[in-house]
Amino acid sequence: MEVVLAIAGKVGEYTVAPIGRQLGYLFCYGSNLNELRKKAEKLEEAKESVQHSVDAARNNGREIERGVLNWLVRVDEISAQVKNFQGDARHARAGCTNLYCPNLWSRHQLSRRAKKMAANVVEIQGEKNFDKISYLPAPKWIDTAPTPADYEAYESRAKILNEIMEALKDPDLDMIGLYGLGGVGKTTLLEDIVRKAEKDNLFDVVVMTTVTQTQEVYKIQKEIAEMLGMKLGEDSEIIRASRLHDRLKQEKNVLVMLDDLWERVDLSKIGIPFGSEHRGSKIGIPFGSEHKGCKLLLTSRDQEVLTNKMDAKKSFLLGVLPEEEAWVLFKQMAGLENLKENSEFLSTTTEVAKMCAGLPIALVTVGRALRNKSLSEWRDALLQLKTPTCRDISGMEEVVDSSIKLSYDYLKSEELKNTFLLCAMHMGYNLHFTDLLKYSVGLGLFSGIYTIKAARDRLNTLIGKLKAKCLLLGSDSNDRLTMHDVVRDVAISMASRLQHAFVKRYEKLYAWPEEERLRICTTISLRESDIGRLPEGIDCPSLKLFYLGNKESNSSPIPDSFFQGMRGLKVVNLTEMSFSHLPSSITLLKNLQTLCLDFCVVEDIDVIGELKNLKVLSLISSDIKQLPYALGHLTQLQMLDLHNCSKLELIPSNIISNFKRLEVLNMKNSFSGWEGEEANSKGINTSLMELNNLHDLNTLIIWIRDPSVMSGDFLFNKLERYKILIGDVWNWSGKHKTSRCLKLKLNINFHLVQGVKRLLGRVEDLHLDELSSVENVLYELDGEGFPSLKHLLIQNNVEIECIVKSTNPEFIHAFPILESLVIHNLIKLEKICIGQLSVRSFGKLQEIKLKSCHKLKNVFAFSMVKSLSRSLLKIEVSECNVMQEIVILGREENCNDNIDSQNLGFHQLQSLTLQNLPSLISFYSDEKTPHMKNETDWHMTLFSEKV
Repeated sequence: MEVVLAIAGKVGEYTVAPIGRQLGYLFCYGSNLNELRKKAEKLEEAKESVQHSVDAARNNGREIERGVLNWLVRVDEISAQVKNFQGDARHARAGCTNLYCPNLWSRHQLSRRAKKMAANVVEIQGEKNFDKISYLPAPKWIDTAPTPADYEAYESRAKILNEIMEALKDPDLDMIGLYGLGGVGKTTLLEDIVRKAEKDNLFDVVVMTTVTQTQEVYKIQKEIAEMLGMKLGEDSEIIRASRLHDRLKQEKNVLVMLDDLWERVDLSKIGIPFGSEHRGSKIGIPFGSEHKGCKLLLTSRDQEVLTNKMDAKKSFLLGVLPEEEAWVLFKQMAGLENLKENSEFLSTTTEVAKMCAGLPIALVTVGRALRNKSLSEWRDALLQLKTPTCRDISGMEEVVDSSIKLSYDYLKSEELKNTFLLCAMHMGYNLHFTDLLKYSVGLGLFSGIYTIKAARDRLNTLIGKLKAKCLLLGSDSNDRLTMHDVVRDVAISMASRLQHAFVKRYEKLYAWPEEERLRICTTISLRESDIGRLPEGIDCPSLKLFYLGNKESNSSPIPDSFFQGMRGLKVVNLTEMSFSHLPSSITLLKNLQTLCLDFCVVEDIDVIGELKNLKVLSLISSDIKQLPYALGHLTQLQMLDLHNCSKLELIPSNIISNFKRLEVLNMKNSFSGWEGEEANSKGINTSLMELNNLHDLNTLIIWIRDPSVMSGDFLFNKLERYKILIGDVWNWSGKHKTSRCLKLKLNINFHLVQGVKRLLGRVEDLHLDELSSVENVLYELDGEGFPSLKHLLIQNNVEIECIVKSTNPEFIHAFPILESLVIHNLIKLEKICIGQLSVRSFGKLQEIKLKSCHKLKNVFAFSMVKSLSRSLLKIEVSECNVMQEIVILGREENCNDNIDSQNLGFHQLQSLTLQNLPSLISFYSDEKTPHMKNETDWHMTLFSEKV
């Protein structure tokens, strides 16, 4: 019975309860709909609250959490479902009315759906409790460039951009530098690098901050942190650095760009992991895997900051825009894109653009300032640009000039600042280093410096610093300096204000400055300016330097009394002037240290002898025919420059020997009538023996046409810089820029001229013609192997049989830094090298030329090829009648080395010329031609061009 009752209970449980639930849907239809309405309203209220928080977060630039966004979507979906449900037409038939009985099926279904939908609404509302609504994302890059965004459209910029991008891809380069003049566009280029790096997915994270000269560590840390999406509290500097360090190490591949460095930046102090410290540091990434770590891209105005202080492995110079690109940018900034070629605006606007000299900041500033301006305003702007001391173009002073002034202010020594201003005041199209040296010595610019040698070293150091800071530019010649036009103009303006300088360049002088200004003036420089008639005198008691270069008006005389009010002068330069005699008032300049009369037509210079304190006398390209005896009184003279005085024929004896302190004697393309020892007794031209009395002489440039006047006692003990031509076959031309050059043709026994032999150990550029009693160049001329020689030319010799004859390759390195070897018309030359060479011998040779060596059968022995394989770029062999092969691989040298046919060859060779070689058989003497780069092309060239 109990079992039956239990079974009956279970049957009731599984039948009655569900039936009751289903009947409940019918009876509770109204309450279920009402409950759904209430739940839906509460959900809408909750959504509205969340939406307010979302809107507030977005207004603050924050990103919304994905879970919040998904929840809002679900709310919208369920709300739409509820709304559709409430509008269902079946509700009209499901309710009870006086006219109709309810449709029980519809009532049941709608009530049941309302119940379930209310449960869903409650479930969704229960998911509302979020940990946070929003987060602060890492900042995205915003283009703030003042120049057109499409920087790659400028070819010069696209080139350096691509070079930097390639460097960033190089796994061996952790730190890269970019340097250039202020306002040249370094920051703009960085911004373009960011865009390109993001486009190419080169880095996971790119951050950038500006350092400036103040190096505010907290500001730098904060900017980097914000770009990483993190907050730095007000913790100590060390704690902030540690947090930033750990955060950056979480990134697999990150680029950190530090803009505008002025000094070394301590990366650890900021919290930037660098190099091996970062690689492999991310959790789960083993050291040495593909984890690239942190790369740094730095910018500065000073190359030394990048390479010396930050140890950047590679740095790029960003120069000014080429003229065509500058014009494109200027037209865009000035709104001149539709300017017609025949427009009267064209010539003026073009000139204004040229005055900006390709400097982007100047092009942008001036272009925008003159946008939509009238022709008269353009003309006025051009006049202002041509007059640096009175520029007032809108924004020019504030933006362009201040940028250059900042670079000037940051020069750390007065010597550096004064050198910079001196360069600017005397910069024509370029400035010779030697001219700058003469001015510096005369002005006593360098504290504690008393010799030309020390002054040259100091000036070289300062010039190097100015070049590194992009305030000076190099040129094709080491002796010529240039300066950006805008930099020069700003510097002249600063010199006018700071040093009371009066500078005119290529313009008409309408009036001299007021008397009060002249009294405090320290420099007057009038270069190629129309000055009219000079006054009888001007009162300039503070004047230290006077420069007058007046080619167009060089017939205008200088009044005798002109220098009477300038008794403090230390430097006088009168260039391209014409005198019958120098003004007598020049004798009043008792403090005068430097006198330059370059390119002058002057008949009488005797008065110079009264300038007893003169240290530098320069007569370059003047038309003097003889040096007056009076110059013998210049016992303090340290530099005498007679360069290109082609008419100078007489230097009386006992004048040069009086220059006891002389360090520099330059007689290039000048006097060459040196006499022998007997000259001193006969009172004719000076002799070479007088040079032996100049114990401080360290720089000598002379031509001794007749070697017979040279004595065995002739000494060159202290020469450090020289260009000496001996013999009658030479000229002054030469393509190599070296400090020590010697050209020799000696028809006397070479071994008797000991003074010349002393020069060979340090010579850098050596030319040899006829040499008596020399068969082996290396051991008979310099037993040390010519350790300093870079260029060697040997010609027209009937005795030399070999260049090198080695008996012990370990004893000496032959020509270890030689770069070029030219051999012409050596009648008896049979071998360039006899015997084995040390590994370093000829190790830097890049070019070899052979012509008319009719006993020479081959050029390179096997031992030479090993030395040359990584350096030789050019081979030229012509008119050698018995030349059979270029490289001999036989065993006649008795060498024990095994020939490696896979590695033997000239791997860097770029040019091969073989001409008029009637006996040539092959390039190699060995039957098994070793592997060589582009070997097929070379042999095709060889046999198709052989005559």
